[in-house]
Amino acid sequence: MGEIEGEKMSVEEVLQNDIDALRIELDQVKDTLSTLSKEKEEATERCKEMEEYIAKMGLECRETMNMVSSSIEWGKGKNFFSLIY
Repeated sequence: MGEIEGEKMSVEEVLQNDIDALRIELDQVKDTLSTLSKEKEEATERCKEMEEYIAKMGLECRETMNMVSSSIEWGKGKNFFSLIY
């Protein structure tokens, strides 16, 4: 009976050690997940800002191209003599 009780205690200690090790590993995984989630959120925000910047630049470039095109079209309708008379 004493032998069985000793084995039981030994098994309980092994199981408790395994549980403790798994808890430590779980905490590390949670910390890593938290860090990665924050990094993902920051990267997503930076991407959003960059997309907005690119859209703004595209609009500005489009407006500039429209002005240049209008200027060219206006210039095509004019000649040197029509400008001085």
